Amino acid sequence: MKQLLISIVLLVAATGVAAQVHLERFNRADSAALCSAPVPDSLADASTKYRQFFFRSLLQKTSAETDCCFILLPSRGSVRALIMRPGERFGRLTVRTVISDPWQDFQDGKQPRVIESEQSIEKPLADAIHKAFTEALTHAQRLPYRSGDNGTTYQLLMPGDSGQWLAGRTWSPPEDSPLSRLTLALTELLDMPLDGDTSATQRELNALRFDGDE
Repeated sequence: MKQLLISIVLLVAATGVAAQVHLERFNRADSAALCSAPVPDSLADASTKYRQFFFRSLLQKTSAETDCCFILLPSRGSVRALIMRPGERFGRLTVRTVISDPWQDFQDGKQPRVIESEQSIEKPLADAIHKAFTEALTHAQRLPYRSGDNGTTYQLLMPGDSGQWLAGRTWSPPEDSPLSRLTLALTELLDMPLDGDTSATQRELNALRFDGDE
């Protein structure tokens, strides 16, 4: 019996680590909320409708066929988004910060107030961002979503099949995990304008791997 309990504890611990190492794929309701099509009746509760309203507002003029998007949803503070659009010679970074209460805006039928900044980036940085998104989202898993009252949810979106977003998320990943290094590097890119050498960020993004347990 004691050996069985030890085995169960080890299994739960291993599962918890895996859940923190890899992104969790969006569930059906959240995937529906990302789509521009109406939410199916089976998913049309107030929460899903709000998320659809929120994504449409935050990601307006953003393309699910070309753009990589990094969204920060803190338990306290402003929602922010980093949007990267690749180009033949230069990429483009757009940073959006929501300065109103999105839930109140939804109830009042108003568009959230958003401030925006934008700049061009060199192709090696744009390629590194795209590579890191691809690596993380390719290895996203169907995992139980974990969250808490004090932390940040990070969401990553990139072009998927049939013009739809490929999406994953994590909540406050553990320090020194690949997800922690990824979210830290992307969060630093929110501080525009980018000034000086970005080669360290490029190396960090290019080195990320999610095909193991750490």
